[in-house]
Amino acid sequence: MAWHKLDLIWGTLQWDNTSVATPDVVDETEGDAGTAIVAAGLIVGVTSSANDAVIVLGNVISQSPAAGVVVGEGSYVDLVISLGAP
Repeated sequence: MAWHKLDLIWGTLQWDNTSVATPDVVDETEGDAGTAIVAAGLIVGVTSSANDAVIVLGNVISQSPAAGVVVGEGSYVDLVISLGAP
């Protein structure tokens, strides 16, 4: 959920809604992914883990929202981190 500033100017409501594109953090380390997310003005959301035969231990398997999706600044990006091969 993104927070928005609401101003009342001369009886007109205006939204201060800064939009940003979600960075691509798939196959990045969890630390690098968090750094990229924060640098984009977003927040690391729920982090879960799963086994993956391709993505190495500790790297991001998937993210939500997906890379390139435009969201409001301050939105959460959820991550799934690899536990390595099953």
